[in-house]
Order: sequence, then structure tokens, then C-alpha cells
Amino acid sequence: EQLKKKDQIQLSTIKADLYLKKGLERQALKELSMIDALQKKSSKKNRLNYVMGQLYKNNKDYFLAEEQFKKVVRSNADYEMIFNAKMNLATLTNLQNKDVQKMQKSLLKMTKDEKNIDYLDQIYYNLAEIFVSAGDTAEGIKTYILSTKQGGKNQAQKALSFLSLAELYYAENDYYTSKDYYDLSLIHIS
Repeated sequence: EQLKKKDQIQLSTIKADLYLKKGLERQALKELSMIDALQKKSSKKNRLNYVMGQLYKNNKDYFLAEEQFKKVVRSNADYEMIFNAKMNLATLTNLQNKDVQKMQKSLLKMTKDEKNIDYLDQIYYNLAEIFVSAGDTAEGIKTYILSTKQGGKNQAQKALSFLSLAELYYAENDYYTSKDYYDLSLIHIS
């Protein structure tokens, strides 16, 4: 006897959760894809698409990750989820060496939007990552520093930005500056 759609969604949700707890992301993605095909509520699809995007990204299936994050950006999800999907798209653009200049412009445009005032640290961090990947370490350093000066709530983001600065200076054999940034990253973790 075939399971009702609601029961199939519930069963696949349980299976996906179990697979994720066991670290079997590919199997979880199969279950999540099945749920996506059955689910009609947009609010649930948004979260599902976001989670699938993260899993595809973890598995280096960048094209599929990008598809999922774009679905979230085009949706009626809450702003925080859309914002995080955009940050993931920026990371994917960087990982795939796609239209990096277009993404830089998009991120810079986001810095001017009042809705993003609490997220400027994350936007600048992603911009810095793009600069460093493109080989522009000087601009990357300036932008990581901007990231550390933005917002006040997200201590984990500050720690990550300070850590990135520490690693850049360490790679340049500037151990004293590197140590200072490592120390700052530790301060913001605790």
C-alpha cells in the first residue's frame, strides 16, 4: 500500500535526519530531494532548499548548490535566510572562479542597503575572501579589517576575520602582526 504524501514526507524527513547524524550526506540529499518533490508549502521548501544547498556545497556539487541557493533568493523566505543564501552564492562564485567581478559589485551594492547594516561584517568578510583568492592580498587585508569594525553582535564573525588576517600575515612571515591577530581571534571566540 502506498504511503500518503504526508506520511512519505515524514518518513523521508526521519531518514534524512538519520543519514545526516551518521554523516551520510549523499543519502540524506536523496531523501531531501524526495521531500522537495512532494512538499508544496513554500515556507518549508525554502528551508529545505537552503539545507540542500549547504549539503551540495559540502560535497563540492557547486552547480547544484548554486541552484538551491538561487531558489531561496527568489523565494519569499525571511530576509535572514535570503541574506545567508546570497553569502553562500558569493562563496560558490569564488570557489568556482566564476564572474568574480560581478559578485564583488553585488556585495558592494549590499553594503549600501540599510537592511544589511547588521550584516556588514559578513559582507566585507566575503568580499575579502574574493580579493585574497584573486591574489589581491592588500585589498583583502583592508576588507577583512573593515569586517572586524562592522556590527557588534557577531563575535564569531569577528573571530573569523581576525583569524583570516592572522593567517595572511603568517604566510607573509610577519609573525608579530600575525600573533596579534591570532590573539584577537581568541578574544572574540570566548
